[in-house]
Amino acid sequence: MRYPALALLISSGLFWVAGACCAALVSVAGLLPGKVLLSVDGGAPRSLAVGQKSPEGVTVVAIGADTVTLEYAGKRRALRMGESIATAATATPSAAPAPAGGDIVLAADSRGHYMTVGAINDRAVRFMVDTGASVVWISAEVANRVGIDYRSGQPILVNTAGGTRNAFAVRLPSVRVGPITLTDVEGAVGEGAGTGEMGLLGMSFLSRLSMARDGNQLRLSHKEAGRSTGETRPQFVLTEKRSGLYVAEVKVNGVSLPFLVDTGATQVALDIAMARRIGLNFEKGTPGIAHTANGPVRSWRVKLDRVSVGPITLYNRYAPAGDIADALHHVWPKQPVFFSEFGTKQFGAGTDRRIEGLEQMYQQLTANKPYVIGVSLWTFNDYRSGFPGTPASGNREWGIVTEDRKPKAAFQQVR
Repeated sequence: MRYPALALLISSGLFWVAGACCAALVSVAGLLPGKVLLSVDGGAPRSLAVGQKSPEGVTVVAIGADTVTLEYAGKRRALRMGESIATAATATPSAAPAPAGGDIVLAADSRGHYMTVGAINDRAVRFMVDTGASVVWISAEVANRVGIDYRSGQPILVNTAGGTRNAFAVRLPSVRVGPITLTDVEGAVGEGAGTGEMGLLGMSFLSRLSMARDGNQLRLSHKEAGRSTGETRPQFVLTEKRSGLYVAEVKVNGVSLPFLVDTGATQVALDIAMARRIGLNFEKGTPGIAHTANGPVRSWRVKLDRVSVGPITLYNRYAPAGDIADALHHVWPKQPVFFSEFGTKQFGAGTDRRIEGLEQMYQQLTANKPYVIGVSLWTFNDYRSGFPGTPASGNREWGIVTEDRKPKAAFQQVR
């Protein structure tokens, strides 16, 4: 099971909103000078100042040092971090959560993580969805805040990317994300460095739901609510393995390797033995440090030429494309190809900058090639980096918008 390496410094409070058909979970995701960050059903936080009203009808009345006063349907509530209130007309502060049902759609952040604000025992917890964690993981600080007597649980040892650590196995009375509430959920509580306010929404919760990912969106729903979508695109269905985790055979550079499918990981990660097995000269990659729950681990950042999962081949391509798509199809004629990254070179941070040869490269990859099912441009925004070749600005300058999200001429070029 994997655990978080860094503490998140924003705590959360909860606020229930009764809609026409169901209740929505309105979360206080953070307090800023003169503003509050509100998240509805785990969606992206939006910033509201005093006097402003959210689309759900919640008005910000006042913001204090550690509280925020919200008004809904004529009723005001002052929320402290970690508190929750039900505001349905017939509800009281101790009312039960809204009925379980429906589903929730989460959007990935810039690193590919799925973050959401949920609740344990009706107390706010910020989660990262992590299929690499076998149970719901929280820190001792969070456990104390939500009323879990974790020290009465069974002491256990858990395996992380940085080694083993001590924890306590517990049962969580209720775990809620958006409109979905599950009871009696297996969990684990860790103490010491590497824990904090971020919890991991692991497989003891996720395996009781249906999960479907489409692009950067992840949909969670009750299994009985699952239904066929009539989808005809190539798909790969994962079967739950031991400890509630998902393991898949993945081909990397043509060699089959076993992988844990982990939404908590930002990249494809291999150990040294796997790298040597596929003939990867990883020591020529960019050296760095990977942070784990048990401390830093030495690592190298590399590019993998080709990754295949089930019926889909993922391939990265930079510089002129030539006939690479036809060459891939010739070698693997039965597999559709997706160019998970394509692009040219860094082209500058100015808003007048365009991508030279973009249209030609796109045509080379896709024109008259029905087996190419999609392409993804690298990259959409300039970003901070310490990689070799980064300009003096400290930004990798090949996004279609600048680091502060100002569109370049390339933005209209891509559209």
